[in-house]
Amino acid sequence: MAVLFFYGTLRDAEVRRAVTGRDIPVETAWLPGFRCVPVAGKSYPMLIPDRPGWAEGVLAHDVGPAALRRLIGYEGPEYRLASAAFVKADALPVRARLFMTRSGVAGDPSRSWDLKEWQESWKRGLLSRMPGWR
Repeated sequence: MAVLFFYGTLRDAEVRRAVTGRDIPVETAWLPGFRCVPVAGKSYPMLIPDRPGWAEGVLAHDVGPAALRRLIGYEGPEYRLASAAFVKADALPVRARLFMTRSGVAGDPSRSWDLKEWQESWKRGLLSRMPGWR
């Protein structure tokens, strides 16, 4: 079972359930040295290096092989799995995997990506397309 860090749309429990096919326990965590920004021209985010920054997200525990395959399909070819050190809400460090953009994917560093804004503007549209995604 893997531990994964989600910093974008997969922070939303309903989206996470639709993608993985089950509820996965999560806890708040941060990735130091990065900031979450929108992918240029898209509604979803990516991480960019930001030395003083902290990217907020959640650690998903007990991600099994079937859920991981579905997550890889959801993230698509723009993203690859990487490993990094995170800080949990209890201030303890932990290593986990995360989806990072591949080279050539551009972010919009002029603004930060906001989960609540995405939920209000884009979530329903994404979920309406989910049944056909699998």
